[in-house]
This record gives sequence, C-alpha cells and structure tokens, in this order.
Amino acid sequence: MSMIMRFRRRPSVRSWRFRLARSRIALFLIIMTLGWTETLERFAYQPSRDSPDPPLGVDEVYFESADGTRLHGWFAAAKPAISSHSGEVSDVSPIPTVLVIHGNAGNVSNHYGFVGFLPRAGFNVLIFDYRGYGRSEDKTMRRKYLYF
Repeated sequence: MSMIMRFRRRPSVRSWRFRLARSRIALFLIIMTLGWTETLERFAYQPSRDSPDPPLGVDEVYFESADGTRLHGWFAAAKPAISSHSGEVSDVSPIPTVLVIHGNAGNVSNHYGFVGFLPRAGFNVLIFDYRGYGRSEDKTMRRKYLYF
C-alpha cells in the first residue's frame, strides 16, 4: 500500500518579500514609462515661433480651428497655365489645392521649400502651422492638441 502524503506549503517570509519587490519593480517601470513618454514628446515636438514673411506670390492666411484657436498659414495660388501654341492663358477649372501638413519641428517657412514648385505646376498650396508653431496661437505642444 502506498501512502501519498500531501504537504501544504506554508507562506514563507521569502514569498511575500518577493511579491513586494516584484510589485515595487512593476510600479517603478510604470512610472518610468510614463515619464519617458512625456520626455520623448517634448523632444519630438520642437516648434519654432519665429516665422519670416512669406515669399513673393504667397499670401499669409489665418483661420480658426474648431475650438477657436487662431492658426497661421501660407497660401500659394497656382500660376496660370499658358498654352504653348497660342500664347494665351488657358482657363482650367477647378484648380486642385494641396494641403501641406508639415513635420514636427520648425514652421511653414522651414517646409515651404519642399512644395514651392507646386504652384508653377498648376496646384494651389496651403501650408499651415500647428498650435504653438510659427505665428499660430497657443503654447500647447502635446501631440493630441496639435491638430484642429
């Protein structure tokens, strides 16, 4: 006859210390992750507040976001297309508009150079600054508040 003995494991001092240490490490990692995320966001969004006047042929525009924040941008109208045969300006309607949403640093003046050829190619261009960038209002630099 075989005897099976079952031993019940008693809670040891080591096990509760281990659980306490594990929970402290988890809490530390959570706090560090949240802090790191905030720090990364500050490094990622680097607005430039100084914005020069727009180049010739580009209009400075202002418009309001849904919550009333005044945003700044530049609008470049398409240059009229000239027919190579008759030398007359052709009437092309409607003219497409390219909406340019620049990157996470600088302002419209830093990014207009990438799209400055589009008006000569027959496209209107609207490029604008996020909140806190260039001449747009607000100082919010958090990702969730940047857009309209």
